[in-house]
Amino acid sequence: MPKGEIIIEFKKKTGEVIRAYRREKGLTIAELAERADMNNSHLSQIENGKHAPRLDTFFKIVAILNISDDITKKLIAEKIINIEDIA
Repeated sequence: MPKGEIIIEFKKKTGEVIRAYRREKGLTIAELAERADMNNSHLSQIENGKHAPRLDTFFKIVAILNISDDITKKLIAEKIINIEDIA
């Protein structure tokens, strides 16, 4: 898979997981953004796969949404594997 496609796929998967958990918790984008100390539009861009969160932001969101360790590890592993594919 070409480098650009790998990055797009990672952003898309990460955003989908964050959106699903946010909705499951009954939070709006504004509420999660406030709790994560970030801008609403940036969170929206992450959820829509336009941007990948920085690692510190990712872990902050994971903690707020109580995303399972298994899913968190899977997303991180996919990013590491994809980075190795690019290198």
